[in-house]
Amino acid sequence: TRKRPEFKKRPGSRLQNATLAGFYQNVRGLNTKLTSLWHQAPHITYDFLILTETWLSDRLNTSELGLHNYNVYRCDRSSSNNSFKSRGGGVLIAVASSCRSYRWQSADNAEHVFIILPDCKVILGCTYLANYQPVSVLEAHLDELDTVSDAFPGFDVVLAGDYNIPGIEWDSWNVESQPPHLGPRGRLLHDSAR
Repeated sequence: TRKRPEFKKRPGSRLQNATLAGFYQNVRGLNTKLTSLWHQAPHITYDFLILTETWLSDRLNTSELGLHNYNVYRCDRSSSNNSFKSRGGGVLIAVASSCRSYRWQSADNAEHVFIILPDCKVILGCTYLANYQPVSVLEAHLDELDTVSDAFPGFDVVLAGDYNIPGIEWDSWNVESQPPHLGPRGRLLHDSAR
């Protein structure tokens, strides 16, 4: 069985001795899995869920997901965050209702969502960056990440998602040395991580 990842809370948090348990998955479309999700949702015990490639749109009400014990924050694909493709993409973060959370209001220029957990001093972020998008979309995402993390100094940041950037080998990612074969997006991401 898989071990649940645990994210320790920072010292000074009201919940100092606790941990957060999270789950991340690229779901490759939720629309065809709604019945299964509806049946499984009452049994999910994670503090937060991070899902990419949800393929959701405004035609589906969030309540139809069946995540009634969670506050659900979505960023569905739209013409403002992806003018190249109308289908696919989309990200979602669901936070257990027992954990205080709110959405960081960001510009709608990338498929990403950032959620603040003030009692835990944690920022959750999820993004979907398609490999065909221009460097400006990654720049917008990184600018927003800088803005939200600057607004909450001392908060831990948990990022998950699909960073489809050609030239990056995630298994051997090293911020200390930049691989020579990186394209502009890869160099930008590498430089921002340093």
